[in-house]
Amino acid sequence: MAKESAIAKAPEGSLFVAREQTRGHGRQGRIWHSPPGGLWWSLLLKPPLSPEKAKSLSAATSLGILQGISKATQAPMRLKWPNDILLEGKKLSGVIVETSIRGQLLEWAVLGAGINVNNTIPHELEKTATSLSRWAGHEIDLSMLLNTVLDEVFSIYDLFLKGGFPGIKSLYMDKLLGLGEPVSLLYEGETYRGNAVDIDLEGRLLIEFSDNKKRPFSAAEAHLLTAPL
Repeated sequence: MAKESAIAKAPEGSLFVAREQTRGHGRQGRIWHSPPGGLWWSLLLKPPLSPEKAKSLSAATSLGILQGISKATQAPMRLKWPNDILLEGKKLSGVIVETSIRGQLLEWAVLGAGINVNNTIPHELEKTATSLSRWAGHEIDLSMLLNTVLDEVFSIYDLFLKGGFPGIKSLYMDKLLGLGEPVSLLYEGETYRGNAVDIDLEGRLLIEFSDNKKRPFSAAEAHLLTAPL
């Protein structure tokens, strides 16, 4: 619906919230379980950015979501590159950004986000996923949480528009897990292994290999297979 509205020239900031999703998905087509009780929403953005600079938009918005959840609940969360939000080492929230590009221009971006709040976590995912209510020991007000999250998302979005990823890098790095530790990732069908040493000024993960050479990987092109939690 968000993408259809974007095509129909809906204004930036249009928000779409679902009580439940039956076909929720994340990056690389992974299934995202979206039962009642969670926050499942999409936000239409129209950043005046080149497609290249927009590649780090998902990292920026994940930071805004984390800050919003933290402000509302004081939950101790961390980021796993590029845009997963973890609570006590388990996945709490995920972000996917889908875009429309015409020539060298970004027409629009739809930020899709899922936050496990009061929903039940499937038994088979309990070792890797968690919810805010499980951590807090009580249900969380969904409207209050969504409003607080959106305030922080737009705050980070404004910083991102003004300064690109460099404008938010220090805030992002402050919440990031795993730098200096070994990772493996999939890129163009090949597996690469090395140490995660930095995030560059374009939001790419910088990997150092055994020959001491370093190479950046974009979140739009690479998929983390293993990473320290």
